[in-house]
Amino acid sequence: MPNAPPAPDLAIYVPGWQHGDQYAPEDLMRGMHYMGVLPSPSQPQTNFTIGGVPYTAALGPSGRQNDIILVYRN
Repeated sequence: MPNAPPAPDLAIYVPGWQHGDQYAPEDLMRGMHYMGVLPSPSQPQTNFTIGGVPYTAALGPSGRQNDIILVYRN
């Protein structure tokens, strides 16, 4: 099985980021979209890092792409 590419680091989209579980701010969702890690109905969870700290993003309760929950995995 081929190795998965490394998770992108999205720190550039959220300067001054405070780590922890939270809803994704608009600037981060834009970066997630640009980097191909914005959750969607066909891919409801994605992984990336912010400043080297791993996160999982998931569609929120509404199931819409502007409702993204971030789970801090450190």
